[in-house]
Amino acid sequence: MSTDRRGDAMATPDEAARALRAVARLAEEQGDALDRAFRLFGDGALLGPRAARLHAGLVDRCTEVGQAFTRAFRQVERLATARGDPSRVPAPHPRRPPVPLREPPGGFVGGDPDLMQAIDAELAEVAESWQLAGQSLAATLVRVGLDSAPGQDVARAGAWLADQRPDLRRRRADLLKTTPQPEPPPRSATDPATTPGTNPATDPATTPGTNPATDPATDPATNPATDRATGTATDAATGTVGDAAADAVTDTLSRVGAFWADQVAGLVPAAGGLAHQYAERVAVPLAQGAAEAVIGAARFGWEHSLGGLITNPSGPVERARAAYDAGEFAAEHPLEFAKSAVDWETLTENPARWFGRLIPEVLLGAGTAATRAGRLTGAATRAGPRLPDGSPIPPPRTAADGPPLRTIPMRRQHVGEERTGVRYLDEKGLASRRLVIHDGKLYDVYGRPFDTTRAHAHFSGKGRAIFVMDRYGNLYANSKHVVGEFHHSSFLRGGEVAAAGDVEVKDGVLKAISRHSGHYRPGPEALRQAIDRLRSAGVDFTGVSKEGYTSG
Repeated sequence: MSTDRRGDAMATPDEAARALRAVARLAEEQGDALDRAFRLFGDGALLGPRAARLHAGLVDRCTEVGQAFTRAFRQVERLATARGDPSRVPAPHPRRPPVPLREPPGGFVGGDPDLMQAIDAELAEVAESWQLAGQSLAATLVRVGLDSAPGQDVARAGAWLADQRPDLRRRRADLLKTTPQPEPPPRSATDPATTPGTNPATDPATTPGTNPATDPATDPATNPATDRATGTATDAATGTVGDAAADAVTDTLSRVGAFWADQVAGLVPAAGGLAHQYAERVAVPLAQGAAEAVIGAARFGWEHSLGGLITNPSGPVERARAAYDAGEFAAEHPLEFAKSAVDWETLTENPARWFGRLIPEVLLGAGTAATRAGRLTGAATRAGPRLPDGSPIPPPRTAADGPPLRTIPMRRQHVGEERTGVRYLDEKGLASRRLVIHDGKLYDVYGRPFDTTRAHAHFSGKGRAIFVMDRYGNLYANSKHVVGEFHHSSFLRGGEVAAAGDVEVKDGVLKAISRHSGHYRPGPEALRQAIDRLRSAGVDFTGVSKEGYTSG
């Protein structure tokens, strides 16, 4: 901060540039806040002279809010470009106000109670949003030494919206009193409660989970679990058959071993205990290991055969990716990989079973390349991506890890956006964007330190990645935020989130976190619980910029 001749604190150009981005973000978030309310008016939610006056008042407030943000932006822009550097932040473009609402002929007064209730909900949401945005705008202006009047104008517009709600609710109540309600039809053979196709509670055409033509739970195109199951059905079947065969062999061997030991005990009682120990610790594990090796070789052979390729085309790609990850891990942790390759855990805990797995190679020699390859593939799978200390990537948090966090829904105006080009991630896509915390740093699921140097967020610009946190506290991030293609809603497919915003991370170290999200518009409490969750996981927030954060 510098000081002008009046002694007021003035912002440096760099500080003003950050403030300019904040103002532009607020303007972008609030510019279309009343769009849905205007659409409801157009749908006939409220008719008559008072409806026209309320509509005109909403138009005036929208104009005032747009002008306030434009005025604030120009003032901060002058500070940010004081050194002659051109501004790289686009100026907000005020929305064109809707056409005035025409009064129906003859002074007709009426409306739709359900749509009126929807308008009331919209006014409540936007009133709170404008008041919070006005406070944030005022604080931003004061921090750079400017007048807070534009922020106060936005907050006043929000207060005006809140003041209109009681009269709107009263008019709705009056309308309900004067609107005749249809009498319920007599029950008959065609009663909706018993006629298929008319009762949502029982009809497959309207009950979620029963109509594959419309329900996401059964539509492979919209349900990632179904999609994934379709792509890997053969792998799952092969694995299940192999596991079942191994279990059957183990059970049979155990029975045979127990029977043999009992026979020995019957003939030589003194040797009964020794026979049981030999069967349990040597004979059965040895045969079990040999059977597992043969089954593993058969499974490996099928996966790499023409039939395996036809039934699961993605299998080779997935195995190649696993091998690549294992190769990286082997280069960084050769000892750990070697232990995994020779199955060190089985060798130390059950040496007879481990030796049994070598029997096919000993007996068949070079003809058992499949068993060796299968063992190395298993090593690659067991090794997988690791954190810097060699520990495995922790699994996602679930309900078993603690009470769920409070969540917020996506704004209603964005419902259906996936049909207009916005990408919604499937389960694999979401899993690949999960971040984990280790020793206070953020890592991706491949064990690499997360870094946003080359990332870009729409509101905050370069060096930021957008993130969401789900109800269990899992953190997901994406380096690209492209309007109309990838938004905060893309992560959880338009579902509720515990927090949303953007982050700046350098080599795994968190530098900044915000709640900038136009799709969810999270409040300070959402950012607060995200910070609390990250702090409890070991992230140090000393020196971290927390944008939109309040400690209360």
